Amino acid sequence: MLLTYLQELRAVIMNLERPPLITGMCILGVIGFVTTLPAVLGFRELDVGISRPYLAFSAVMGLASLIGFWYMNRWGLYLYFGMLLLNQAMMIFVFRSWNEASLLVPSVAVFTGIWYYDRMT
Repeated sequence: MLLTYLQELRAVIMNLERPPLITGMCILGVIGFVTTLPAVLGFRELDVGISRPYLAFSAVMGLASLIGFWYMNRWGLYLYFGMLLLNQAMMIFVFRSWNEASLLVPSVAVFTGIWYYDRMT
C-alpha cells in the first residue's frame, strides 16, 4: 500500500512543470547569490583568498544557470556544470583553498539536473 502511494506521488511530481526539488534548489541558489553580494561589493571581508572580480563573475554565472534551471532549460545544467568545473579548478590551482565540502552542494545540483534532464528543453 505504501509502495503504491509512493509510486502515485512520484507520478504526480514527475508531471509537474517544474519539479519541487529544482524549485527549492533555485530558491536556495538565489538566497546564496543575495548573501554573496556584500562580499562582492566590498561591504564584507572575504574569508578565503578569492578575488572580488572572480567572485562577482562566479555569482553572476551561477545566477544565470539557476535561471536556466528555473525555466527547465538544458543550457542551465550545462552552464552550472561548467561553472562547477571552473570553480574547482580555480580553487585548486589559483586560490589554493580547495576542500571536499565545496563539491557537495554543486554535485547535488548537477545530479538533480541529470535526473530531470529528459524533462528539460
